[in-house]
Amino acid sequence: MRRALSLVCLAVVTGSLGAPAVLAKTEDLGGWSLAATPATGRAHHTAILLRTGRVRGAGGVDAHGTATATVELFDPALNRWSAASPLSTSRTEHTATLLSDGRVLVVGGFHVGDTFSNRGVSESLNAVESYDPRYNHWTPAASMAYHRARHTATLLTDGRVLVLGGISSTMQPNWSWSLPDQGELYDPRTNRWSVTAPGLGGRQGHTATLLPDGRVLVVGGIGETGPEPSAKLYDSVGDTWATTPPPSLLRDLHTASLLPDGRVLILGGVGAEAAEVAQGSMQYGTEPEASGDLYDPSRNIWLPTPAMHSMRLLHTATLLHDGSVLVVGGAYANPGHPEIYEIGANYWVQATVVINRHGHTATLLPDGRVLVVGGFGIDAMSTAWIYRPDTGVAQVSRWGPVPTALALLAALGVLLVLIWGGRLRLSLRKRLRHDDPDQRIAS
Repeated sequence: MRRALSLVCLAVVTGSLGAPAVLAKTEDLGGWSLAATPATGRAHHTAILLRTGRVRGAGGVDAHGTATATVELFDPALNRWSAASPLSTSRTEHTATLLSDGRVLVVGGFHVGDTFSNRGVSESLNAVESYDPRYNHWTPAASMAYHRARHTATLLTDGRVLVLGGISSTMQPNWSWSLPDQGELYDPRTNRWSVTAPGLGGRQGHTATLLPDGRVLVVGGIGETGPEPSAKLYDSVGDTWATTPPPSLLRDLHTASLLPDGRVLILGGVGAEAAEVAQGSMQYGTEPEASGDLYDPSRNIWLPTPAMHSMRLLHTATLLHDGSVLVVGGAYANPGHPEIYEIGANYWVQATVVINRHGHTATLLPDGRVLVVGGFGIDAMSTAWIYRPDTGVAQVSRWGPVPTALALLAALGVLLVLIWGGRLRLSLRKRLRHDDPDQRIAS
């Protein structure tokens, strides 16, 4: 009876009696605390976890929309920021990639300022530099063939870096822009760039994810005529492109997370029905998405996923050590509660803390915590947060609109009924034994 009681109570609490997996709100989701304050407030910067365990934050824009070259190092053991050698060129909306030898490769970006705060008027870079944390020193690297910002940079299995898409803009003699239709490959061993085969098409605001088999999945983005309708697969061995079936929604400014089982989770961004591109001005629609898509490379299909609580773009999505995905911030994410996607159960849980920001970074630390730094928002640039997943117990309801408290009351009711029923059966057995003469003789 004890086993049956446990199973029934578990079914009531978790909603496993055939109830579908849906959104769930939590009263407590891990532990959140303010970290030490960075010396420089920044947004649209990069943050990289070094092999030393420290986090290197570089570039971005300040509160006035001016690109910066400053660099800071965060020590999670000491909860302390320290200044590091600055970039040789101020830049924002660039990429930073940790190379196989421990150096950091910084590529492209806008030099004059941030296009989100300068109405689209800025100049992109083809300049590249690498940072060696052993000597706290920057070294110029070979320049790209194209100027790029809002591009992607993906470390391949052979140690090369694949740079795709982005906007190429100049302010000489007048401001103009284009979208490079070819990617570039950087070999850190030879310090040389090579151009990839055509096939992707020009786009920005997309994602590029390295799959377990070495291919790269490119999803979404905005082209010169509007949202890109296709997702692409790049094979660096053969320098070839292939097209996947289209996801359920065309989007840009979304996130892509490689899950432990090899699938890719796409979240948020601007949906195709809302994205608007004015020719020559690169303006975006402002209607974000809460939906997601799940790509399975083994079957080359897209699968539906539950939507987040909040619509988001320019948010972060961080894969945690337990395989769940932490989503923080995002433009139009109101009121800005972080959320976690529980992959095995296929549902979302939401924290009560409010962290309003977008254009920030979220870095997974070696001990499983997450460092969230900067971004646009009220007091966002000047603050950093630490998320500790092992603090607090998430109270989850998978009964949809039924609150967790009601589910617990229902479980308590079932428990009382089973206990009362067990006592009643026990009482009847004792009475039968007392009334049976054979039972009395045997005793």
